Amino acid sequence: RAEKSKVLDLLRENLEARKFVIDDYFGRQVDMIFQDISNQKTPSDPFLQRRSAVYTIPFDRSLTVASKYNELIITLLSLENLYNMYSELGEKFFEKNIRCGLSDTTMTSSEIRNSLKRILADDEVPEHFTFYHNGVALTAQALEFGPKSISMAEPRLLNGVQTAKTIKKFVDRNKGRRAKLLKLLRNVNVVARIVRSKDEEFLKRVTISNNR
Repeated sequence: RAEKSKVLDLLRENLEARKFVIDDYFGRQVDMIFQDISNQKTPSDPFLQRRSAVYTIPFDRSLTVASKYNELIITLLSLENLYNMYSELGEKFFEKNIRCGLSDTTMTSSEIRNSLKRILADDEVPEHFTFYHNGVALTAQALEFGPKSISMAEPRLLNGVQTAKTIKKFVDRNKGRRAKLLKLLRNVNVVARIVRSKDEEFLKRVTISNNR
């Protein structure tokens, strides 16, 4: 029950939202590990333990727009990155998203599937997907920049839930070709807007605006 508890998920989310305080204090990114321990008995090990998820996104060029307290990084994100984030984080990936209840029967989802099918059948080049797609928006607990990569700790999707869900279902329904599909996703990119902000109200406005 603890693993499925929305209360514990909310407590974890609240702690992760303030992880920057720890990172700022030590001057570097510090791993945060959550342990849920029963108060009814004393097990030798915690029954639930989870380390903050970190994803590294390669990039060659990016564009940055910044205000006093907020920063926007624009780059390209592979569908493989998006698939891995959703597969590993599950619905937590959408915790800040106001459209996570949308079904996959919309025109957008249908067009995404059809485009992937054409690329898989070599009827279209992977680069065309980037032209068709409006892009996705994400935020993260912490961002760390390398020479040619961005490391994202506990990413959350602000816009693009239909894309993430459609891609995962597309791979799940074609398990016999999973290896080929993952290779395809690695070569297909979408424009990604990565928002860095410590202001929850600002992030809420960004989410609402991106989903209008």
